[in-house]
Amino acid sequence: MRLVSWNVNGLRAGAAPAGLGRLLGALGGDVVCLQETKISRVATFCKDSATPEAAEEGLSGLLTKPAGAIGCYGDTSDFTPEELQVLDSEGRAIITRHRICTSEQRETTLTLINVYCPCADPDRPDRGDFKLRFYRLLERRAEALLKAGGHVVIVGDINTAHKPIDHCDPGDLVRKLAWEAFSPLVTGLGSTTPFFWVG
Repeated sequence: MRLVSWNVNGLRAGAAPAGLGRLLGALGGDVVCLQETKISRVATFCKDSATPEAAEEGLSGLLTKPAGAIGCYGDTSDFTPEELQVLDSEGRAIITRHRICTSEQRETTLTLINVYCPCADPDRPDRGDFKLRFYRLLERRAEALLKAGGHVVIVGDINTAHKPIDHCDPGDLVRKLAWEAFSPLVTGLGSTTPFFWVG
């Protein structure tokens, strides 16, 4: 299965003049994950051959009808129901679960989390806290999905920089703190389990 992730910064900007259908075809992905579409924050398009067996919006499960739910929400006891609703209210995550065949010809699941993580604003400290809580909820969901079995892939705009050289303002403390909060998710889960991060 070929996955494509692209922050388009507006579908009109990314699709002109070819049109969205031709653009998606040209990308050649079985699943194409877009961020910053300006219609919604994230969008996931799948070819018929990669139709998900389940899909849901958000990380907490509050926006999902039980019939189509993927489940596996993890321990969210340190979040209030109101906080979970606010974290999911900006439309920053779409999760799809697909059946795949591994290189060993074993059938398993691949759960794809397409995210557009919040950006911290130095002038609004509450947004920095919001971003860190979003990362924590993303981590809890990924951990729970891994415990249930199968593979987990997180794609999208993480809105942080791995190293100072990866950012236009290497002294930006907000991004540094964001990476420190997000880094354990990538290194801790990614090094020993079937978890992949594409940013």
